Amino acid sequence: DGRRKVWQLIWKCDIPPSVRNFAWRVAVDSLPTWKNKHKRGLETSYLCPLCATEAEDNFHPFVHCPLGRELWYSMMEVWSLPDIDTIKHTGREW
Repeated sequence: DGRRKVWQLIWKCDIPPSVRNFAWRVAVDSLPTWKNKHKRGLETSYLCPLCATEAEDNFHPFVHCPLGRELWYSMMEVWSLPDIDTIKHTGREW
């Protein structure tokens, strides 16, 4: 309904509009993940096409996929990011 703090964080953040839009799409589970495309009959599999270890949902490529984890660790060398193991999937809007 637009009153949650995550919306304020996304929409008021001083970042390019495309990044805000991407963050919003992650938050509302509207990315074209293989799981979402499979649900709509657009893909035959819901598994991550890179690692094939689990379903590619909004959480997997950023936190669970081995390639996503490598990217996270590389970004940690440049930016102050939280430890990836502290990020928990607590539901649709993790």
